Amino acid sequence: MKITTNELIAIFLTISGVTLLFMALFIAPMGVISESVLWATGQLLALVGGLCGVSAHYSNKIDKLEKKIDKDEDNV
Repeated sequence: MKITTNELIAIFLTISGVTLLFMALFIAPMGVISESVLWATGQLLALVGGLCGVSAHYSNKIDKLEKKIDKDEDNV
């Protein structure tokens, strides 16, 4: 299985977001995650969702186009 660049970026950003949350638990004040950390994590996860969503959307479109071209070639 080959991992694409978008998937590597998505994995890295997800790990970064989760790491931010865990690090915030151990920085003073202990056990409190500040709004800025939550905001940054939300932005990272939204970016990951966007990358995965756009990639999946256009991958699906390309697959449909290839099937249509193959079908049209068979009819010729």
